[in-house]
Amino acid sequence: MDRTVLYHGGGFTVTPSMLRTRFKSYDLDEIQFVAVQRGLLLFALVPAVAGILFVMRFFRYLYFFTEVVPLVVICAAAIYAATQVGTLRVRSFALNDEEESNSFGLMRDLVPVRAAVEKAIMARKGKGA
Repeated sequence: MDRTVLYHGGGFTVTPSMLRTRFKSYDLDEIQFVAVQRGLLLFALVPAVAGILFVMRFFRYLYFFTEVVPLVVICAAAIYAATQVGTLRVRSFALNDEEESNSFGLMRDLVPVRAAVEKAIMARKGKGA
């Protein structure tokens, strides 16, 4: 068993032969693809933009410190939070019934996991890293 760890953090561990998430482990030989997406961004962006447009349209009728500022701060915080959360999608030959497996986490953890998995797969196929 190879003890080299390519990435460890956020509940994910990538070694040259395995990808371990919080609930599942995958053999890198059986992985078809790994993708990272920001799935919540669209769901947060639409109401946040609507809230900001509401403030712009009715600005003269709203109290600045009690209505405008909190609404703009909440909309900006929702957009920021949605950009920080993502989904790691893994499709494996071992997954029979499911199309793919999704693991949620912070983007700062998911992007390096995907890069480490790609590096390990390329190294295993002899193409270098």
